[in-house]
Amino acid sequence: KLNFTLQKRLSTLNKMRDMARKKKRKSEFDILYLSNVDYYIELSQEALNILDVDKYNRVCAKSEEEHVLCHHDFTYHNILLD
Repeated sequence: KLNFTLQKRLSTLNKMRDMARKKKRKSEFDILYLSNVDYYIELSQEALNILDVDKYNRVCAKSEEEHVLCHHDFTYHNILLD
């Protein structure tokens, strides 16, 4: 589910930040990454907090009960009704 995926991505951002910090010789990419990653870590954490897992899980359960699915963008051709 979405909350698990976001948590996994956040963990990856943290792990990559730690790896870049430990490098003795940093590449241009490492320097750019380190100068920006904290912003995205904060943003990711905020998204997880906003998600409110309980409400999200209720919406998922309801859509499963009603056999409704929307994938990708919320447009008519991405909505499947059973």
